[in-house]
Amino acid sequence: VYIMKKTFSLALCICTIMIAISSCSGAKSDNPLIGKWEQTVTENGVKNVVIYEFAENGELEQTMTVTSDMINIEASGICEYTYENNTITFQFSAENFDYSKFEIEGIEEDVIQDVLEQTKASIVNVTQTLENVVISGDTLTATFGFRPITLIRR
Repeated sequence: VYIMKKTFSLALCICTIMIAISSCSGAKSDNPLIGKWEQTVTENGVKNVVIYEFAENGELEQTMTVTSDMINIEASGICEYTYENNTITFQFSAENFDYSKFEIEGIEEDVIQDVLEQTKASIVNVTQTLENVVISGDTLTATFGFRPITLIRR
């Protein structure tokens, strides 16, 4: 009886593991773009980190952080994207982004709000295209305009 209970218990554990593995593997996408990618660029003392989260349903969530000794900006927003023929295309407007932080040292809050509102009004229906997209493991390379960019899977 003891051996039967152990055998039954082991069989139950194996079945549970098999169900868990099959449910996890079924959720994996055939599209290697799906998931979170990070691009970090530092120029002239300003660090810009953009997280791109590509969803299976064609939505792209972007989170951006810009920091330096004098600047602290955080923003996030959602737009639609397409990924065809090694090209990622997405369109957005600044009004669709939530700026949780927009701080510039030495600039008064009301002036910052005016600049933010002017920025939102001027950036409307901007289309960005990443061309020559190559995904190799956890690295995505592409060109943005004539500039090469690299994103790392998170």
